[in-house]
Amino acid sequence: MLPDGRPDGLALRTLLVERRFDELNRFIEGLQDAAEGDVRNEQAPITALEAFETSDASVGTLLDAWVEASRGSFVPWAARGIRAAHLRAWLAGPRPRTRSRTRSSPRWRGSTWRRRRT
Repeated sequence: MLPDGRPDGLALRTLLVERRFDELNRFIEGLQDAAEGDVRNEQAPITALEAFETSDASVGTLLDAWVEASRGSFVPWAARGIRAAHLRAWLAGPRPRTRSRTRSSPRWRGSTWRRRRT
């Protein structure tokens, strides 16, 4: 955990690289148990799983090995799903910019936002 109470993503990725899957499971499952006990802890397991949002190809094979080694835990499946969602967004690229609504656009011309002089 970081000094501000958030999970340390770098430490979690290090555990993954070192294939210390049991420790990863225990840590993130503990965060989930704490979140189920107190809603104020709800963000911690999400933040921990976000450590696996990467386009690094080696992480994919490590996540697959983690899933194989931890059949009874939801944690590696969630981590792999988070990474897959990240990759889909990353591969899709930036979204095209839409035309912003300015006061000169046709939508605003007829609006009553302008003060009328009386």
